[in-house]
Amino acid sequence: MCWQICTLVVRDNGTDTYEVRVGLTGESELTDLMHQGLPVRAWDSEPEETLVSPNCPNCSEMLVWQLSATQTLADERCHCGAALFDATGRPLPNVTLHD
Repeated sequence: MCWQICTLVVRDNGTDTYEVRVGLTGESELTDLMHQGLPVRAWDSEPEETLVSPNCPNCSEMLVWQLSATQTLADERCHCGAALFDATGRPLPNVTLHD
């Protein structure tokens, strides 16, 4: 019997849906993989970008930001002017974040 070492991988297609695949890894790490022109990363790795979606406590508008790992939402405000995040990028107590 021959065994292959596999890893679950996620294909990042730029939307909020993620295709999960099985990748043959052998003895090496998964790095710089592509599938049909889109990046593939190990299931348990950190994504390069993340979506942050709060509801404004003032006007109830749902906002969405797509951030790289180096970006924060420090001092970000809603279109209505309500403060959403503090100077360090943490949501203010009255702001609800969606996962």
